[in-house]
Amino acid sequence: MPKLLPFLVALQFLTRLPVRLPITPDDKSMGQSILYYPLVGLIIGIIISLIFFISDNVDDALQAALVLFCWTLLTGALHLDGLADTVDALAGGHGQKGRILQIMKDPAAGPMAVITLICVMLLQYSALISIQDGLVLIAIPVISRALVLLLFINTDYVREQGLGSTLKTHLPHKTAYWVLAISSFTVVMFLGLDGSLLIGLNLALLFYIRGKLIKSIGGFSGDVAGALLVLSETLSLVTVAIL
Repeated sequence: MPKLLPFLVALQFLTRLPVRLPITPDDKSMGQSILYYPLVGLIIGIIISLIFFISDNVDDALQAALVLFCWTLLTGALHLDGLADTVDALAGGHGQKGRILQIMKDPAAGPMAVITLICVMLLQYSALISIQDGLVLIAIPVISRALVLLLFINTDYVREQGLGSTLKTHLPHKTAYWVLAISSFTVVMFLGLDGSLLIGLNLALLFYIRGKLIKSIGGFSGDVAGALLVLSETLSLVTVAIL
């Protein structure tokens, strides 16, 4: 197994960058790919930050729109789709696990999903207008993807089969904790006290959502992981804008 294969798997899955895998990844490579989620977040953050600085001379509103557009394009709106599916499922499932999971598989987006996406992207856009230092955008995707890694470590996956089940089964937990520690240390060194605040708020978000999910479906799914990632980035953007 090529050493870079898990990283390439993570990069291919989380972005729309032109990545070609040298071989078909096995289950072990898939599980190890989650360890590289924060690193992929760093790459996304650097690209977004560069776009922010390149567009620094245009109007703030247009700059925010360009950054948000490129951010969405770079990730293929994958996580926004997860948020939409999760909102529809929780709203229409009426607390019934089987129905919630069934609705999550439905590709159609209901009114609740559309309203949620509009509100979330409006918050992100407004926050981006207020942000003056584009360097902070480097850290936000790292935090959100580290949060997804933590979700995989400490929460049961609700489907017995599927990609998420394979990822969780073959995820090396001990190494994952080291990745989380290094990611957190890097964010704090980069942002100082603001980084500590962002990490604390995102941990609170994770455990709040995790508690709600355990009560409703007993764990998480791939859509839920995407929803957590979007909500994490939104929380971080709004917090930075306020600060």
